[in-house]
Amino acid sequence: RAGGGLDLALVLDASGSMGFNGRAGEQAQEAAALALVAGLPGATTSVAIIRFNDSASLALPLTPVQAGMSAINAAIVGTGASGGTNIGKGINAAASTLTGTRHTPGRTQMMVVISDGEATAGANPGERADAAIARGVDNIHAVGVPGHSVPTMRGIVNGTDDVFGTGDDHGQHR
Repeated sequence: RAGGGLDLALVLDASGSMGFNGRAGEQAQEAAALALVAGLPGATTSVAIIRFNDSASLALPLTPVQAGMSAINAAIVGTGASGGTNIGKGINAAASTLTGTRHTPGRTQMMVVISDGEATAGANPGERADAAIARGVDNIHAVGVPGHSVPTMRGIVNGTDDVFGTGDDHGQHR
């Protein structure tokens, strides 16, 4: 979908484990998300913010970057840290957002999951990512905060063969 723009869902971990070590996980997540959004082309990009812990919530629907940067940044900074970690629910909510009525036809639908990867509840995040791709999401990337669970975060992007680094990967793990 080259040239059509981007609809991006940021899937942010709001679980209790993100608040350990003096909020280090929360701060790393905020810094990564704010830097990512700051580098996006404003005229052709919309961003949604999904927060997850035991459940998932849409903190901000797809919002044009050019007109809504302050609302996007406020939703990123207000994530918090409490409860368990159901990454799968966050991925499901992001997929619904990206394939829903606010999606701009012709735009790439991308999801970036930022987490410590310490999944404590719910469906396998990798299976939820595979299902999101099957629903029409184009790419899913995983960004781990310092100390994250590498197997969990790689499992989100490793594709249906469950082998990271092969041709069916959904995106990158950083």
